Amino acid sequence: MEDSAHLLLWLRVLIPLTSASMVVAVPGNTAVRTILVVSALDSAFTITRMLRGSARAADARLGISRDVAYAVIFLVANFHSSAIPALALVPVPAVEVLVAYGWRLFIAVLGSEAALSGLRMVAVHQRAHRFVHPYWSIDLAVAAVASAIFGIALAHLRTLRSETEVHRARVRESLFHLLEEALAGDGMRAELATGHIREMIEEICRSGDPEVARRAGRTLCSALAMRQSAASLLTAREVETLTHMATGISYRKIASLLCVSEGTVRAHAASIMRKADVHTRLEAVSWARANRLIA
Repeated sequence: MEDSAHLLLWLRVLIPLTSASMVVAVPGNTAVRTILVVSALDSAFTITRMLRGSARAADARLGISRDVAYAVIFLVANFHSSAIPALALVPVPAVEVLVAYGWRLFIAVLGSEAALSGLRMVAVHQRAHRFVHPYWSIDLAVAAVASAIFGIALAHLRTLRSETEVHRARVRESLFHLLEEALAGDGMRAELATGHIREMIEEICRSGDPEVARRAGRTLCSALAMRQSAASLLTAREVETLTHMATGISYRKIASLLCVSEGTVRAHAASIMRKADVHTRLEAVSWARANRLIA
């Protein structure tokens, strides 16, 4: 699941935690207790799904809708109460909106929060002839600023992650081209064509584990050593003969291409089979390919 969606699901635990603090501060409020219980069960279900790995990115957006509903119910239930900050749950969905939908909708949420805060102050003043303590509004403003800082940090991390992926892809391709130039010149083009080298580079870049790199290095060294060992057995003319043998043409045609007699070609073939410890032309070609002497 996407990292931002995973983060959104974890943010949901702030709803029951905030409600619990309100229950402790002002016991006896049925609406707050109800929201505490329901949101706690909701968050527990969400966390369980995440731990099991069954949570999806779509769950995060559905969770935002439910958290908005909790904040609205909490606001309506305590709109005229001067004992509870009725907008206490708003910062949580505000942060979630910022992460999921971006700055434009987040600023709209902040504007709505400010308007509702003003209306609530007026309503409490008309009902109880006193204004809500300004600390609550300051607290909400601090939460809004903290949300903005959080959003900036998250956006920066996303940018860094994107740049890291680009650099990783460039390093991966550069490594492959480096090995391609080095190995192709040493008769290893067939090994490159199989994709085995690319798979090893992908694994190194993906894991970043030095042991993976060492294992890949040992594999390459083993392949090169095997080829060098086999190549040292044959002369340049025998390798050239092997290359023509691999095409399936006759000894007479090979002799014509090499400007030698057919008997010389047969002698080269016999020498190759003796050194490779094989008995047929086909086995000699298979041995040469296995040792990367020919493509």
